[in-house]
Amino acid sequence: MTGTTDGVLVNTWEQLEPKTLFSLKNNKILRQIFNKSVYPVEPLVQPVRPECLGGELLEWLDEQPKDSVIYVSFGSGGTLSSQQTMELAWGLEMSQQRFIWVLRPPIEHDILDHPSVGGFLSQCGWNSTFESLVNGVPMIAWPLYAQQNMNATLVEEDLGVAIRPKVLPTKGVVGREEIMEMITKIIEDDDGVKMRVRVKEVQENAIKAYTIEGSTWKSFE
Repeated sequence: MTGTTDGVLVNTWEQLEPKTLFSLKNNKILRQIFNKSVYPVEPLVQPVRPECLGGELLEWLDEQPKDSVIYVSFGSGGTLSSQQTMELAWGLEMSQQRFIWVLRPPIEHDILDHPSVGGFLSQCGWNSTFESLVNGVPMIAWPLYAQQNMNATLVEEDLGVAIRPKVLPTKGVVGREEIMEMITKIIEDDDGVKMRVRVKEVQENAIKAYTIEGSTWKSFE
């Protein structure tokens, strides 16, 4: 940080990562290294579904039951081995659940905001994680590299809105049976219902954050 910097805007909000923000603001050791003010400024865009979403894919989603579709996307940087791709394909098929598997950069917000989407299998990049949370969709966390493991820990252990494979995807192949079990848990089981309740609470906190007197609003005062 240069001497002319007065503060830092961070891509989060107060209720999402309270421990991290508290440490950045109050931890004595961290303050010796990082002595600037921290302003959480997300979410800046209200997660409201557009009135009209075109396209064959979204028309298909309109015909599906609420919370019944698993959305699979690893973003533009996620790459699976051929063996893992085959296991994932079989796991999706064996689950007998509706799914969308995107193999190119997706129109992520439009899909996650659709009421028929009940789960998101993602590599847990921060943008994808953020979109899932502000749209109230529980996750199957599948971290591949960089900060994605930390994001997966946040949504699974801290927030309780995700599950993840027993084997770290970068260390081994996640089998089709486990993939089937995770999808079934998200869409059909009581655990999935509980996660859906919790992630809706996170979504409500996100909406409050950018309202007047919310944490994002206060950061810009």
